[in-house]
Amino acid sequence: MLDADRIVEQYIVTVKPKYMRVFIARSDPALNYGLLCAVLLSKIAFSKLKLLEEKIVPARRARKLHIGLFGYSRRVGAISLPRAIPFAAALYSLGIPPEVLGGRVLAELSDGEWKLMEKNYVNLRHDLNAVAGYLSWRNIEMIDALCNSISEKVSMSKENLKKVLKEVLSDIKAIEETLGISFGPRKLSERKHENHVNNFLISFLEGDNVGASMSLLEAAKIRKCLG
Repeated sequence: MLDADRIVEQYIVTVKPKYMRVFIARSDPALNYGLLCAVLLSKIAFSKLKLLEEKIVPARRARKLHIGLFGYSRRVGAISLPRAIPFAAALYSLGIPPEVLGGRVLAELSDGEWKLMEKNYVNLRHDLNAVAGYLSWRNIEMIDALCNSISEKVSMSKENLKKVLKEVLSDIKAIEETLGISFGPRKLSERKHENHVNNFLISFLEGDNVGASMSLLEAAKIRKCLG
């Protein structure tokens, strides 16, 4: 994304389109780096594209070029990354908003970095507060209590599951302490959402795929998105 202007300029020089509209995909960077970095990277990319537009690019119109972080591969070393929407949908369905991942970096920012972040990501507190009500403490407690059976169910070592859960709790704590956001259901709709994701997890563990699917969809309807 930091090379968006260079990539687009090469495309323009080679193809010479009459009109062009560039879309910046934020989902894959968010999957790889977290919400904060994805938003800041998008802003940097748009700033560079604006400068490029003023230099050689005609007004944005119908044609488009999609520049994706994983346009050709979703593999980093030996790790195959999932698609962003199913990944986010899975986390939401577990009662863990994907936006919280990486939140512990907020506790590590210097005063200068914090001011720079607030200047360039004005709506960070708003965005995280908007999803905070979808966090299910009941599910987190269930995952912790049933760690052995869950790790076996998903073919994951107990140690890795406990490590991931600890990191998620660290992310949540950092967001709560630095931004003053309280996680967990607050509105009635969010309480209904927690009931659905709680039922999803129970159905999944019981092997009730039909029940799990129904609960997943009902929760998604309340969020107005799958992931």
